[in-house]
Amino acid sequence: MSQTNKGQEAKKPVNGTKLAAIILTVILAVCAIAGIIWALSRSDDGEATEPTTEPTTATTEPTNISTQPTEDVLTEEELAQHPVLAVENYTGEEGDLSAMDEVIATIDGNTITNSQFAIWYWQTYYDMMNQMGGYASYYGLDTTKPLYEQSCPMAPVPMTWEQYFVEYTLSNWHSYLTLYLEAKANNMTLSEENQTALDNMEAEMTANAQTYGFEDVTAMLEADYGAGVTMEDYKYFTEVLMLGNQYYTERMEALAPTAEEVDAYYQENMANYAMYGVLQDGSPASISVRHILIQPENILDSEETDSTEPADATEETLSDDELMELCRQKAQDILDQWKAGEATEESFAALATEYTEDPGSATTGGLYENVVPGQMVTEFNDWCFNAERKPGDTDLVQTSYGIHIMYFVSADETEYWYSCASADLSAELVNEMLTEAMENYEMNVEYTKIRLCPLPAVLY
Repeated sequence: MSQTNKGQEAKKPVNGTKLAAIILTVILAVCAIAGIIWALSRSDDGEATEPTTEPTTATTEPTNISTQPTEDVLTEEELAQHPVLAVENYTGEEGDLSAMDEVIATIDGNTITNSQFAIWYWQTYYDMMNQMGGYASYYGLDTTKPLYEQSCPMAPVPMTWEQYFVEYTLSNWHSYLTLYLEAKANNMTLSEENQTALDNMEAEMTANAQTYGFEDVTAMLEADYGAGVTMEDYKYFTEVLMLGNQYYTERMEALAPTAEEVDAYYQENMANYAMYGVLQDGSPASISVRHILIQPENILDSEETDSTEPADATEETLSDDELMELCRQKAQDILDQWKAGEATEESFAALATEYTEDPGSATTGGLYENVVPGQMVTEFNDWCFNAERKPGDTDLVQTSYGIHIMYFVSADETEYWYSCASADLSAELVNEMLTEAMENYEMNVEYTKIRLCPLPAVLY
């Protein structure tokens, strides 16, 4: 069971709020620039950051951070580095659209207005909230209060969450527009797939707006990004991301390091990798596995166990160990059933579809693909990444979620250390490329002209 599927608040069902943002996420699901943008925004001098080798799918609850405003006094140097601090509150009066067409920043003759900036700003917010999951409060973000009323402990200097998001959003726009302009300079156009998606976007969003009860697509966009935002703004925003991502992907492939360079990079950063358990021990970069989960909380409802239990057995009369043992008995019966049949991956998948109690893999025959070390809970992970594991291996594994009937599908031929080092070195090379390119596209911002429309609907 993936650690990221447990211990986080369940996402609310789509009710119109953030629908356009969700649609955009689906359209741009292949975008890989976000990590590079984040690295650039977190680096004060623009240099490449340290490689991050800890598996990003492992969920660790962060330390709770106070949201009380800070009284720290900023130096002149800090104020010069963060001109966003020149304005205390960027949120305008509700219903005031007078500044929506105001140009707030330029890059090489390309401008961004407040209505366009609103899309970048709130999409940055949504993306950040998705990364935080249910732990926003632990990062010092109270989603029940206006962002301009609370301090941001994640910022390099004292500032509000609103100031942080404004600064971060401008960095995003600068980075993506640089890639977009470089793509244009190299005569790159949208791929056929992206162009088709862009051409069909308005019609699809109009249909979705009607489905979710909005008057029209503009009303849906305004619910997500604020009053004054138009479909034209949204399409241009999407085009910049699409073409920028294409150029980024092309450059990443062109800058792909050799095996010798990856090995040298790993050796240079070995201590850092070892700290996160990324060792040259032959572990595969990823594996694919099928499983059938039998959970203790459901075992007494199972028809298969009714005949073996006392008539008055309840969860209250059985201990946790006894419930788990019942799970193990049922799991063993299912595994024996599989072994007595065709004993193939396909027959295992059929049993998983019938019996598994894991909602994350119920519709895929119990399949989890591209699982990286540390992504799953410990016992599940250790079984999958055992050095002797072979395709077709089966076993019963107990975790805090219940008993898993395991079926090992395959392992990536690439080793985990190589995958991590290659990804980090590639990111560093592309980071350097993007940093150098951004120096040729100077961004000029008039912070006093930035106005955000109040958007209480985004607060959870």
